[in-house]
Amino acid sequence: KMESMAIPFLTASDNGRYVVNDEAVEILNKIEGPVAVVAVAGLWRTGKSFLLNSLLGLNGQKDSFVVGNTINACTKGLWLWGSPIKL
Repeated sequence: KMESMAIPFLTASDNGRYVVNDEAVEILNKIEGPVAVVAVAGLWRTGKSFLLNSLLGLNGQKDSFVVGNTINACTKGLWLWGSPIKL
C-alpha cells in the first residue's frame, strides 16, 4: 500500500551532495500507467507547500507538506506525494 503523505525524493546532504531517497524511488516504481506531474517552484517562503496542500485539500493536516512560521525551509529539495491522485 502506498503512503498518502509528503515524502522527500531528492535532498542535499551536509557536504552539498544530492541524495535520492530509496523509499521515494520504490513508490515511483510501483505506479502503473501514465502520470501527470504537478511541479511548484519558487523563492523560499512564498507558499509553495501551502499551494500543494490546498490542491490536495490538506491544509493544516498531519501528513501534508510541512508549512512553518519560520525563515528556515521545511521542504527543501524535491518532494513527492506518496500515492497517485486520481482526477
